[in-house]
Amino acid sequence: GSKKKTPPCAGLTLAKTVLLQPQHSWARFYRRRNVYQVGSDDLMQAALGPIDGVTLPVVGANYRQGDPLYEIHSRGRRVIVRSPVGGTVIDSNGALAEHPQRINHGPYDQGWVAEIWPNARGGGQEDLLRKTDARSFMHLEVERLMAAAMPSLVPQETMADGGLLAEDIYLQLDDESWERIAVSFFGSTTE
Repeated sequence: GSKKKTPPCAGLTLAKTVLLQPQHSWARFYRRRNVYQVGSDDLMQAALGPIDGVTLPVVGANYRQGDPLYEIHSRGRRVIVRSPVGGTVIDSNGALAEHPQRINHGPYDQGWVAEIWPNARGGGQEDLLRKTDARSFMHLEVERLMAAAMPSLVPQETMADGGLLAEDIYLQLDDESWERIAVSFFGSTTE
């Protein structure tokens, strides 16, 4: 499959081939193998910053769509990532144990986290955002993230010349802002 990405929004991209879950995990279906590859989107990795650890899901375990699937960690912060589809984990990306920053560098390809064999009804993919809907959602979420991180800045100022990139957003987040974002964007708990 093609790894084409949509034009960036404030420096962040969305792969055209993925289905987006509104709490910023993604799924890509491989029809021949009847399996979903899943991971974290560009906005999640940008908000967290350089990833220094990944807690992979248990191979062989069943997850419902929306269940906590894995965790990613950065500088003492973490996101509990929710499964975009329901099914059984048949593989995980062991390379992330030694190279967790693959999620930063290639969230939609080398940074995939797990492969899920969907349950009978397609794993719930009808609930995911695709193509134009996913792109529109991502643009709104990038603006919402930048507003949450830097409430004093007006989005038009930051976006017009592309002067401020969302990929540096994690540098702007104090702990209180981070906790709000983890819950409101990623459905993650912060305890």
